[in-house]
Amino acid sequence: MQLNDKGLLFSHIPKTAGTSLRLSVQRHVKSWKVYSDYDADNPTTSRIIRKFYETDDFSKISDLNGPKTLLAGHFPIKKYLPYYPINRVISFVRDPVQRVISHYHDLQRRHGYSESLETFITQRRFQNTQSRFFKGVPVEAVGFIGICEFYDESIEIINKLFCTTIPIKKFNTNKKKKEDFYVVPGEIAELIKESNKLDCELYDYALKIFLKRKELLISDKPFIYGKIDLRSADKIVGWAVNPDSADAVKLNLLVNDKIENTVIANNPVQDLIELNIANNSHVGFVFDLENKYTGNDSIKVIVDGVGQEID
Repeated sequence: MQLNDKGLLFSHIPKTAGTSLRLSVQRHVKSWKVYSDYDADNPTTSRIIRKFYETDDFSKISDLNGPKTLLAGHFPIKKYLPYYPINRVISFVRDPVQRVISHYHDLQRRHGYSESLETFITQRRFQNTQSRFFKGVPVEAVGFIGICEFYDESIEIINKLFCTTIPIKKFNTNKKKKEDFYVVPGEIAELIKESNKLDCELYDYALKIFLKRKELLISDKPFIYGKIDLRSADKIVGWAVNPDSADAVKLNLLVNDKIENTVIANNPVQDLIELNIANNSHVGFVFDLENKYTGNDSIKVIVDGVGQEID
């Protein structure tokens, strides 16, 4: 389990069920303290966080970052990474078509937005919103990314990973909407996808990670955070880490389903230092291929004893 002396950082992307998560903790998990950062002038922002805005000094967030604390808000992940390990960061993503439609109706309902749906979709400031929250942060390193369409299962996974007891409750929903999903005309759906290509890629990738993690949890196996940064004819370079263990991850190189080599992921990775990743960023690995293999060979990097493939 991910037990340490730090709280959780929740990067709440608008219209991804984040209010449900925050209020569920705030109202029903009495042993936890919740702080909010929804910008300086937002009444939801905690009073102490507003003082940080007044002084333009957020370093004192370290004084609030203790066990059983949650800092939530509409901020990009990178804003608070100097004070939170990346494995203590959580977020949710949503199908981009559904999220954009939901955002549009929310602006109409609560903020008097009067432009047409087509205008909203094509305005740059409303495009690829989800991707902007992850800017500068490798998705593979984030502690947990929930899927809005699998909200109940996502909360169950959070509870298991972080030893929380968050109830499954829904807040801030559109009470006029009878169904869970918006029915969207094909041409509008295509316009949204075309205008939010980065968000579509992010959602598909996050869903892939989510399903992989769910499968491993069902099998009571650890989820290994990792990524292959370089594949070439002579080497494979990447990183892998289990933040719940002080031991470096052991990896097998499988060529045509046979183990050809084994390495330990304990090389320093300079690019991960600012992410506050586990093992002091000594999580890198290199497999030397020596140009021995062709495009017809199946080459995989598999976590020893777990069976998880690092992509």
